[in-house]
Amino acid sequence: MLKYRANANKEGIMSKVAAYLRGHITGEVSTRGDVRSALASDTGVLTVKPELVIYPRTTNDIRKVTRFAWQLAEKGHTLPVTVRGAGTDSTGAAIGKGVVMVMPAHMNRIFEYDARQKLVRLQPGATVSALNSALALHGTAVMSLVGSYPYGTVGGAIASAVSGMYAGKYGPIAQAIDQLEVVLANGDVIQTGRISKKELNRRKGLQGFEGDIYRGIDALIEDNWSKIQQMEDDSSSGYSSITKVKKADGSFDLTPLFFGSLGTLGAVVEATLNTEYIVDETEFAVVSFENRDDARDYIDIIKHFNPDIVELF
Repeated sequence: MLKYRANANKEGIMSKVAAYLRGHITGEVSTRGDVRSALASDTGVLTVKPELVIYPRTTNDIRKVTRFAWQLAEKGHTLPVTVRGAGTDSTGAAIGKGVVMVMPAHMNRIFEYDARQKLVRLQPGATVSALNSALALHGTAVMSLVGSYPYGTVGGAIASAVSGMYAGKYGPIAQAIDQLEVVLANGDVIQTGRISKKELNRRKGLQGFEGDIYRGIDALIEDNWSKIQQMEDDSSSGYSSITKVKKADGSFDLTPLFFGSLGTLGAVVEATLNTEYIVDETEFAVVSFENRDDARDYIDIIKHFNPDIVELF
């Protein structure tokens, strides 16, 4: 009986939260059991059923949801917020209790393509397939996404630090990102990108959460500079990309921290990516060797020709 009353009370609270959010955002808010169950898993083995599902239509919707959760937290009430793409990851990053914000439903626009700079600006819910189709009209592609799930989202690729089949030549998704627009946990919006030492000092002087972030991370790097210099910047665990945040000239960029963060540091609401021209003519070779050592030596030789991909079987 106590458990039933507790569950009933919790459902009542979430119904009030849902009613409040419906009156303040333009996107849809759902507490339906079947909708929540459909978003309780990704491609992994974990299952966590959310209490609320939101389909945001605008950046302002996401800001209002995160600000609301932040204000609740300040009063001692925790309302977790999870940003979800297509759920193609298997780490459980797209599932969680509390609120799940589903990006592909509405936040899926590809805004523009700058042919001169080969830059594409889009929302995180745009799928890899839609992006590939749009860029194909210009003969370009984001090479780190080639071979990824076609129905996976670009935002999900950033959050999980995707490295496609051509990463050996073109690098992971991190190297394709020019700039990000991110909604922070308190609802503030920041634009990331490399800034000068002078601009860093200006932002460190800002009042509010953004200033706190720049001051905190810069202090963290300064206090641990020798350790950071010894880290492997291509490690897939932890926040190894902190090695790329601050350069020796004092320039600073928060962008690398969002790669592989699985949405825990903020919600990416817009991204600008670099593209590469696609060469239609493809040459390939199949070579056999008597032993593994010879094959390995051959790889060292042909890498000087900068091949798109090398596979050893």
